[in-house]
Amino acid sequence: MRTQMVLETLYIALLGVTLGATITLGAIVAPVVFKAAMYIDNVEIDVFASGRLMSEIFRRYAIFASIALAYSAFYEIWRFWKGDRFISILTLAAIAFVSGGLFAWYYTPAILALQDSGIEATQTLKFDSLHSQSVSVFKIFALSSGALLIYRVSRLFKGRSVFP
Repeated sequence: MRTQMVLETLYIALLGVTLGATITLGAIVAPVVFKAAMYIDNVEIDVFASGRLMSEIFRRYAIFASIALAYSAFYEIWRFWKGDRFISILTLAAIAFVSGGLFAWYYTPAILALQDSGIEATQTLKFDSLHSQSVSVFKIFALSSGALLIYRVSRLFKGRSVFP
């Protein structure tokens, strides 16, 4: 029972941190990085340089996301094996895993590779399409991670009053 509680606590904390990091990057960091000149006097940073900076942030985030994805896969499979056989939750976990994996292991490296090719490669329809897809996958990852967090927290308190 103690092992289960430790694994659940770690999972809920990891989902919360993952969701928080995902929202922070998308809603706070990216808009500031791409409008840096508004916040720093006498600094001219173009879209390509901002994109390179943001890509490095996402490259580092992808390392964290990969760890979170590995633990999430382990935890959800372990819970399924222990009898928590809700296909909808397993499907939700699969959506989170696939979308997070696509972002970390496909889109981020592909965008970095195009950026390494030079500014011209980032001004193509291919790059625009790739970037647009990565934004959509990132949002799906955030939503599915958030839904998993809500489900796992609600299961933790099932049958117990949250407020005394």
